[in-house]
Amino acid sequence: GTVIVMPTHAVENMSRIKNKVDLLKIHGVFTTKTRESIEREDTDVLGVKPDIVVMLAGDTQQKDGTWRMYTPEMAKTFAQTLSSEENILILNGPRTGKYQLAGTQLIIDDLSHRSSTDPVTRSVANMGDGKPWTIIDFNYDQPSLWTTALHFCLKNQDVILILPGESTSMISEALGLGIRPSIYIHYIMTDTSLRYV
Repeated sequence: GTVIVMPTHAVENMSRIKNKVDLLKIHGVFTTKTRESIEREDTDVLGVKPDIVVMLAGDTQQKDGTWRMYTPEMAKTFAQTLSSEENILILNGPRTGKYQLAGTQLIIDDLSHRSSTDPVTRSVANMGDGKPWTIIDFNYDQPSLWTTALHFCLKNQDVILILPGESTSMISEALGLGIRPSIYIHYIMTDTSLRYV
């Protein structure tokens, strides 16, 4: 018969097909990252040796296909909880500031992560003035530093890794390497992400 592998947190109502397939439930999500591939990353490219690594949240697609924005105001509220004394590396990803509000509609910000920094990341950067924070903006023309940051955390087990609750893939990748991240919850997370965390 057919075997379907799904994350436990994503399984809602499988009654329509439960007699037609074998359902194998797993914790987290599949990842192609291995310890060996992570360890090939050169952590010197980070340019800092942080005490804390933070990934900013991103906009989330809801079950009905609509998107919810992780706003600069939400990011500021989160950033206020961060230490102003410790060296913090703050990263973002392609969903951070992906959408902008134009009137009553959400539109994709084509400049963010290409030729300009998105408003969410910019709002956190403005709060970092005078603090030992390093903010590195994801750019589509350059490799993401997420895997490099994972390697840094793997090598330095005392470093705190803080991840957004909507990123089940990043959480799964960290946990799969034996890194226990701190997770922050926010209001635009999907029900599926909330079940996972």
